[in-house]
Amino acid sequence: AMLADELSPAERAKTQGINDLLMGLVTAVGSVISGVVFASAGYAVMGIVGTVLSLIPLGLIGWWMTGRTEASAAL
Repeated sequence: AMLADELSPAERAKTQGINDLLMGLVTAVGSVISGVVFASAGYAVMGIVGTVLSLIPLGLIGWWMTGRTEASAAL
């Protein structure tokens, strides 16, 4: 929906198609990788890998927000 709102009608179809293709490819690759991890290491390792991968963006957001707070305080 955000792409459709921001793009001109000429750009919309191609950009949304590429976006859908990339989302499908990432989903497929993630499914294959999770299947390999699950088959080779089991459910416990699958949970640990999922936890670590979900904490990475959370840490990056915290780091980014800390930098913004320090920059605002310096003004």
